[in-house]
Amino acid sequence: MGQRIEIPLSKRKIILFLIGSIMFVVAGILGIIMPERFNSIYKSPEFIRITSILGVIFFGLAMVFTFKKLIGNNKFGLVIDEYGITDYSTATSIGLIEWSDIKAIEKINFASKNILVIYVNNPEMYINKASNAIAKHALRMNFKMTGSPITIIPYSLQNVKIDELEKMVISEFDKRKKLNTNS
Repeated sequence: MGQRIEIPLSKRKIILFLIGSIMFVVAGILGIIMPERFNSIYKSPEFIRITSILGVIFFGLAMVFTFKKLIGNNKFGLVIDEYGITDYSTATSIGLIEWSDIKAIEKINFASKNILVIYVNNPEMYINKASNAIAKHALRMNFKMTGSPITIIPYSLQNVKIDELEKMVISEFDKRKKLNTNS
């Protein structure tokens, strides 16, 4: 019916992100154990300890999700085909987003990063597809901040820039809309 577009995960980018997460966890642990070593930057040991604990929690979770992505069996980070968009690119990926569920697609700038927002008819259904409570919470936060739980960020995808990704996804979405209108 149409071409299948498969965009592989970039193992190199995922490994770099994993190394960065590990470094932040180690720095956080040092900040918890020896806050006085960071006194030249911040004068309050309590502040250093609290921010270090938060950093260990955040980057520890990022490390776990990144490691799972690295050893997972998903060869492709994103698949665009006749059924819809299947996203495995992030920790909050929920798999297939059917063309019939998609209302609109938009590239936005959020926190100085360009992301692709996939607006869907039933956001709550996609939030409930989340594999765990942390991913579910992250999808709810996406929804509050962007108007959709589904965002695609090409940082873990191989050889694709946001503008190329936007063109591919919107082009396929427009084709599917025309096919459904003509049916």
